[in-house]
Amino acid sequence: MIPFDAYREAVANALGKFSGETNYILDLCCGTGDLAEIMQKFSSDITGVDFSENMLELARKRLPALNFINGKIIVLFLVLDMEKLLFFLLIKLY
Repeated sequence: MIPFDAYREAVANALGKFSGETNYILDLCCGTGDLAEIMQKFSSDITGVDFSENMLELARKRLPALNFINGKIIVLFLVLDMEKLLFFLLIKLY
């Protein structure tokens, strides 16, 4: 298992490679907003999605400028060929 601090650093490094290109970030399974806090350095347009309303309440208190929504997340992958992969994300909001 990767320590969370190392994971946070890896996310920041990955987003840093897209510096200047990142407009919108969707943080799936955002929990209390730990990664969204890092993502703020790369975009002001961030939406966090999580199933747990309790976790979202903490995220909203911690990062009031960001958008956090409650939803179930379903990810569907369809392989078209060896070089192309379509990624469909369906969020059922309630």
